[in-house]
Amino acid sequence: MKYILSCLGACFVLVSCSQTQLPTQSTDATSAIVLPKIYAAGSYMKTNQVACYWINTTCYDLTDGTGQSSANAIAAINGKIYIAGYRNGDGISGACLWTNDNQFSYLPNNTGSLSGANARSLFIYNGNTYIAGDYYDKISNVFVACYWVGSSLPVALIGDGTGIHDSHATGIYVDNNDIYVSGYYYDGATNYSCYWKNGGTPITLHSGSTQSFIAVNSGTTYNVNSSGNYWIGDIENDLGSWIMPSAISISSGHVYIAGSFYEGYSLGYTAGFMQDSSQYRMHMYSSVCNSIYIRNEIVYLAGQFAGKASYWVGLPVLDNGTSPTWIGYQNGTYLPEQGSTINSIFVE
Repeated sequence: MKYILSCLGACFVLVSCSQTQLPTQSTDATSAIVLPKIYAAGSYMKTNQVACYWINTTCYDLTDGTGQSSANAIAAINGKIYIAGYRNGDGISGACLWTNDNQFSYLPNNTGSLSGANARSLFIYNGNTYIAGDYYDKISNVFVACYWVGSSLPVALIGDGTGIHDSHATGIYVDNNDIYVSGYYYDGATNYSCYWKNGGTPITLHSGSTQSFIAVNSGTTYNVNSSGNYWIGDIENDLGSWIMPSAISISSGHVYIAGSFYEGYSLGYTAGFMQDSSQYRMHMYSSVCNSIYIRNEIVYLAGQFAGKASYWVGLPVLDNGTSPTWIGYQNGTYLPEQGSTINSIFVE
């Protein structure tokens, strides 16, 4: 069984679950919708940025706040929670993995130091953790895209082939034992979004863009980058300049792309998603969507609105393009921690 999470978005997993009941905004005969347990990872501000996670609306700190930290990806399996991110503490600023049974570890890198790394995406497959991110190579003076399997040393991912320019990994997916990592690299003149399969040379997707996100279904790759370009395999589509994608997911033959939609100079961005070619905008201006999860064709979005971490739950999207019914207070659940944001959402 496999589980994906991250700011890249999440795939779908059917598991037994505890449930939370939230009110619906619908005025029809359905007065309540029963939801599974919702997990979210992110951070909020004290004196420093504090990594944390939420179960429904309850916040749990991952650090004591003495150094900067962030939780970037989350998954839960039979009640055990896995969270990837970074922490600055104990004289180390590095990529790390937390679990809710009080286990914490820095992830090693190939330079002999624990510092200078960041974990950005997490996938659990056949009981193993696969984490994508990057580390700083102080000898070459570059950031190196990489992925970790368990607690092993990271697999370094080649960028432009010279080893003298930065590369970064922003998403990871495991399909039929093949490891796919999405990200971008710099060739000395421009950035290129790309992905790697099993640690090989990068498959370049587009120039002039940075973060890219990936999902895989039966060997077919689905990629989207932060510039609004989208691929099924090697076939490219342009989503337009009005969306800034942040995650991609596949469910029941549909492609879901989450992000922030530009509504004009005076309104800014609003969180939302696409199902195939249909758009669904929250129309909550200055909101940001960082992650998406699909379970039983219900859409879970997460990000930030009005300076606070927020998530939204939408009832099944219909194939005819009808907008989903959004449940929760004012179309969303706003978490009380100030200066907070959600980077990843997971549903069990």
